[in-house]
Amino acid sequence: MRMDVGIYSTDSLLLNELMDAVSSQFPSFSVSVYSENAMLADMQADNFQCEVKDIRNSSEEDVLIILSSLQQHDIFKNFDGSIIDITGEYKAEDMVFIKNPVEYILSSVSDDVSELSGVCSLPVAFLGKAAVDDLVNQTRHLFSFNSYENKILTSDLAFNVLLNDNTLLKQFTDKLNEKIRQNFNFRLLPVTTGIIMDVCGVTGEILDEDLYLRNSSLSEITLNEGLSFRKHTNGMLSVYGDYLFIYTKQIIDELRKL
Repeated sequence: MRMDVGIYSTDSLLLNELMDAVSSQFPSFSVSVYSENAMLADMQADNFQCEVKDIRNSSEEDVLIILSSLQQHDIFKNFDGSIIDITGEYKAEDMVFIKNPVEYILSSVSDDVSELSGVCSLPVAFLGKAAVDDLVNQTRHLFSFNSYENKILTSDLAFNVLLNDNTLLKQFTDKLNEKIRQNFNFRLLPVTTGIIMDVCGVTGEILDEDLYLRNSSLSEITLNEGLSFRKHTNGMLSVYGDYLFIYTKQIIDELRKL
C-alpha cells in the first residue's frame, strides 16, 4: 500500500527515530518532512534521509504527523487527510492524539490512573536533541576539566540527578494529568532516552507476556526491547523503556490502522 505521509517537526531527535521506523515498516510510503523556515538549516543538518521543507509549502499528504508545537495553526485548517498529533495542541475532526510516554505506560497498567502512585525517572530526550547534546558535552567537558555553555540544560546533569521541583522537569509535568502530577515524584536522569517508572496500586494484568523483563540493564532494554515490565513481590510494578520508542510505537500502530 502506498501512502503520502507528511511529518512536521522542529526537533530532529524523535523525527529521525520515526523516519527509521516508517521506512522499515512501510517501505512503499512516500515521506515529506516539514519545519519552520527559521529552522530549515538546522533541521536539514540533523536529517540526512530527505529534504526538509518549509511548512508553508506543504503538499496534500494522506497523513500528517505533528511532532512539535505548531507556530501557524491555520496552515492545516483545510487539511483533508488524517492527523496524528503528539502535542495535544492542534484540534481537527479526523485527528488521533498520541499519549506522552508517562501517560501511555500508566494507561497500559490501569484503567484508572488516579489510583496509581510512584516515582518516574525521565531521560533528557523529552527536552529534545539540544538537551541530549548538552548532556554529552557536559560529560565530555567534566573529563577534560573544561567549562561548557549549555543550550537547554540549566543545571549540571552529568553524573547527577535532578529532582521533582526542578524547572526543567516542570516543562514536562505541567502538561500531565493533575492526578499524575500529584501522585508521582519526578526525577531527571543523566541518560538520553531511557525512562524508568516504579508504580504502586497496579492490580490488573499487564499488557502481554512478551513485554516482561528479559534484559538486566536499561541500555539493553532500550536497545533490544523498547519497553519492559517487572512485577515485584511487594506489589509494586517497575517499568523500563525507551522514551522515543513509546512515541514511535504508537504512531506506527496508528499508521497501520489507516
